[in-house]
Order: sequence, then structure tokens, then C-alpha cells
Amino acid sequence: MREPEVIGEYRRKISEEEEKIQQEKTAVSVIEKRCEDLRNQIAVIREKILSENDISYQGPYVQKPHPEEKTKNEPQNDGENKYCPRCGNYVGDDTFCRKCGTKVK
Repeated sequence: MREPEVIGEYRRKISEEEEKIQQEKTAVSVIEKRCEDLRNQIAVIREKILSENDISYQGPYVQKPHPEEKTKNEPQNDGENKYCPRCGNYVGDDTFCRKCGTKVK
């Protein structure tokens, strides 16, 4: 091969590799966007699960009442502990605290 042919071949290969790099950058951007979408979906699902399964859940920005403050909807303590000794969450007749997992019975 002559020198101009070698230089032309070299430039063509550089161009091909630069195109591959750009394609990979595009693919990475698409993956990063998809990851962000999935993170947002996980947050929505987590909020839904917490709100459906935890009777003491009051939303992400609502301040929960102090454990010593009893609300009208909660039954009075009939001699057995209705609150978690670890976190103060209302447990009712549950065996385990729904908030921290501590065994209460």
C-alpha cells in the first residue's frame, strides 16, 4: 500500500470508531433515562404499598402524632400493649410491628 492509501484507510477506521462511540453514548443515555423512569415508578409503588398496608401510614409529608397521643379511632388499651415498645407505632392485635418489625407479642 502506498502512503496516501494507508492514511485514507486510517481516517476511515477512525471515522468508523467515532461513529461507534457516538452510538454507545446514545445507548447509555437511553439506559440512564430508563433507569430514572424505573426509579420513579419504584417510588410510586413504594408509596402505594405503604399507604395500603400500614394502618399508621399517613403519607410522606404528614407528621405522625406522638405515640403517647391517642386518637379517637384507636381502641383504648385494654391491659395488653397496643403500641410497639421500640418505635411507638400502633400495633393493635398484630404480632409484629408493621413499621419496624419488632415482635410485640
